[in-house]
Amino acid sequence: MRCSKYFLSLGAFLFIFGFTSSTANAASICTFTQDLDIGVVSEEVRCLQRYLNEKGYTVAETGVGSSGRETNLYQTLTKKAVIAWQKANGVSPATGYFGPVSRAKYLALSSASILGNTSPAVNTVVSQNTSVTFVEQSAKDAVQDAINILKDARDAINDLDTDDSNYDDALDMYWDAEDNFFDAVQSFLGKNFSKSENYADNSINDADDAYDEADGGSSSNKNATKSKAKDAIDDVEILIDDARNDVNAADDDGEDVDDAEDYLDEADDLLEDAEDAYDDQDYEEVLDIIDDIENIVDDALDEIGSSSGRADKSDADDAIDDIEDELAEAWDDVDDASGDTDDAEDYLDEAEDLLDEAKDQFDDKDYDDVLDTVEEIEDLIDDALESLETYTEDDAQNAIDDVWETIYEIVDDITDAQDDGDDTDDAEDYLDDALDKIGDAEDAFDDADYEDAIRYAEDAEDLAYDARAEL
Repeated sequence: MRCSKYFLSLGAFLFIFGFTSSTANAASICTFTQDLDIGVVSEEVRCLQRYLNEKGYTVAETGVGSSGRETNLYQTLTKKAVIAWQKANGVSPATGYFGPVSRAKYLALSSASILGNTSPAVNTVVSQNTSVTFVEQSAKDAVQDAINILKDARDAINDLDTDDSNYDDALDMYWDAEDNFFDAVQSFLGKNFSKSENYADNSINDADDAYDEADGGSSSNKNATKSKAKDAIDDVEILIDDARNDVNAADDDGEDVDDAEDYLDEADDLLEDAEDAYDDQDYEEVLDIIDDIENIVDDALDEIGSSSGRADKSDADDAIDDIEDELAEAWDDVDDASGDTDDAEDYLDEAEDLLDEAKDQFDDKDYDDVLDTVEEIEDLIDDALESLETYTEDDAQNAIDDVWETIYEIVDDITDAQDDGDDTDDAEDYLDDALDKIGDAEDAFDDADYEDAIRYAEDAEDLAYDARAEL
């Protein structure tokens, strides 16, 4: 089963970031982006054949597939060589299918060759190589976080019974996390550190989802990964600097800024505490301190009548409470509605999912994101309520009549403008478009499609007003 194989394959990756050797030779390894089997045509096949030939798992002694004559076609000879390689390296079943498990084994073996060491050192972060760049170190940190969270997710899933209702979903999420982790390691060894960090972050998110689905409770890494804590510190440093600039500007204008400066001094002290907590790997504490700093910065700006423009915890909390009430009222309207409510229910189900997302963002202290998500929920509620509206023949006829009345008025306005020698070309173009839409409205009316008739009439009215605006 893929479950046990993937869990084993993760262990093959864990040693990679525990060594001090550089990745200078990483570019020579193959980058596999797909599964390989009979019939596949790809340059990845050529790279695989070269690797097999170099390692003694000969594709062919002479001719096509032999050393120096590798091809991009995966056929029987390649498959036989892969089977020999799989058997020699403990990949089971050894079928010649070069899939995720084989790719993982290949990557582990290639990494060991490049790094020159195969001893596990999961919890050791590379720090002795003074030539490591910031981008490379950031990628290593992200992958280390991914390793830790993947282990937590794996343990939580292993604690589940296979017939548990959450097991399959949790396992699917875990597979996604491992796929992203695999890509992160490959990108790292290919010296594409930015991409490696992005894949590692995706792996972290997927592993978090898997952990939650497995009902593992609160992981020490769940809401406070190292990368998230680091980002929070960086962001709040910018926030303090911006606030200090505002305070200095107020001071230059002759305002009393003593209290504001006291608040910012307190924020600086707390920032040092946050950095100490970060060094102690207490990432939850970092986020708690950052939350306090943000509130203190707001207090400083209040003293000079300014604002950070940042949503605070209270704003986000109120927004969630309000949208919960709106959502409950919308469900009541749907329950009371007659006729087809399927579309409305679909909109509200989507809104419920986003509400859960907003609550997760609140727990993660992403208060600006909470407000953005709440806006999306409001739009979905509006869509749901609009879908409940019923349109009668009279409603549609009145809408069409109203637009015709507006069009007649604008025709008179255009005529008057022409008499005055004004250019009316743009207005006439809009009016022609409006007449086309009113024609669509009347066709829909004849088909008894009153909702479309009203919609076309509204479009026609908008175009008519655009024509008037050109005069």
